[in-house]
Amino acid sequence: MMQFSKIPDGELEVMLAVWNVGSPATSDQIVEKLAGKKNWGRTTVLKFLSRLCDRGFLKMEKRGKLNLYIPLVQQQEYLEMESKSFLEKMCQNSVKKLVASLYDGKAISKQDLEELKQFIEEAK
Repeated sequence: MMQFSKIPDGELEVMLAVWNVGSPATSDQIVEKLAGKKNWGRTTVLKFLSRLCDRGFLKMEKRGKLNLYIPLVQQQEYLEMESKSFLEKMCQNSVKKLVASLYDGKAISKQDLEELKQFIEEAK
C-alpha cells in the first residue's frame, strides 16, 4: 500500500464528497454534496480542492469550462492507511485495546460486538 500524509479534517470532508459523487466530479457537484453539511462557500471548497491536488490526492482536468476532479487515492486505500496509523499510535497495535476503549466509551454496543464476533468467525 502506498504511504500518504494525513488529510486535515476540512480537506477530508471535501475528499469524502468527491468519493461520494464519483469520478470525475465537477466542483459544482462537490459543492452541492457538501451543502447542508458545511457552511462553506464555493471559494472555500475550491481552495480545499486545490490543496488536495497539491497533496497528490486529486488530479484536476480541464474539459471546456469545467474542472473535473479525479481521485488519485481510493477511499478504501485511505481508510486502511488511517486505520493502521490510528491503531499504531493510539492502541499500540492492539485491536483488543481499541475495541475495549470503544466499548467502555459507549461508542459501540453489545450488538456491535456480536457483529464483530461473527465477522471474526467468518474470517477464520
